[in-house]
Amino acid sequence: MVEWRRGRPEKKEYVHICYTSRLMEGIPFRRLVLNGLKTVVGDRSANWLDHLVIGWRYGDAIGAKLCKSGQVFKKFKFAEWEANYLPECCLCGAGRHAEFLNPAAIRLLPAEGCLHVITADTCITNNGQLQLMLNAGLNHIPMKALDEGVALEEVEQAVDCILASNRCDMELSMEEETEVKKVVMKDAEKRLREYRISHRYITEEPFNSIAVRSEVEWLTKRYLVCLTEKAPHMPTFVCVNFIIKLALARVSGPDFVQLPEQPSAAAARLREAATAIAPIGAMAEKMPLPHLMVVYKAHKEAFRWITNTVGTVLSGVADVCTRVPSKAPVS
Repeated sequence: MVEWRRGRPEKKEYVHICYTSRLMEGIPFRRLVLNGLKTVVGDRSANWLDHLVIGWRYGDAIGAKLCKSGQVFKKFKFAEWEANYLPECCLCGAGRHAEFLNPAAIRLLPAEGCLHVITADTCITNNGQLQLMLNAGLNHIPMKALDEGVALEEVEQAVDCILASNRCDMELSMEEETEVKKVVMKDAEKRLREYRISHRYITEEPFNSIAVRSEVEWLTKRYLVCLTEKAPHMPTFVCVNFIIKLALARVSGPDFVQLPEQPSAAAARLREAATAIAPIGAMAEKMPLPHLMVVYKAHKEAFRWITNTVGTVLSGVADVCTRVPSKAPVS
């Protein structure tokens, strides 16, 4: 009689390589290392990388620099804002930006009685380079220069990590590992040079240039850049004063109750209550309160409000909630 048992899946190992530029696309890491292993130790190394997963690590997308809801809502100082804000003097639609004023602002805030900027038009910036990147979406990662030196450094680190995987570490001597690395790096250097020559048309996107950084700073100071529902890669630009006023109107409604205690006291109370759900050791002593985020529903010309719990006093509870099934199992 044959007894069947469920086999335990093989444990995977992971190597994540930094995508420094398009040059990295010219390096087939697995193939190069396997060729290097075969050159040094022969065919017995054919399956040494079978349980190794090679992936990428990317830089920040432009959305990380543009979507600053924490700056607008989390660091909001009501007294200072109220003292300086006059609806009729809001500069969001000044000059050429008047074309981006949206009548939906009056419908959403009738008491305000004036138009504000709400638009998904990337022409709101007059920096052509930034506009091209915005047109690519908030998930766009600015393209970097084809720097062979930087790419080679990352390739070398990646090869070291691959050769440090369990099977390679167990099978290779130090001398063999050094020889394999020499073979791989020589081939990689050749491929990088060939790739750069054939892709000389690729130029760096100057997201960190002074002009673009200044424009980003100006944009994010005057407008909240938020996600667009059903098209989260597309940015929506909303007047900061308007969205603050709308948020204040929301939290002043019947769904919210104003608490007399200080934020620090509220955070301490929430942390104490959260420890009943989240692991006690997972929560730091001082963690901020959750803050608002907003998504623009372009098809309805309305906003959907979200409470951001990431890195806050309730982040542990939120993590637990994500593991709870949405529906009870049917018996």
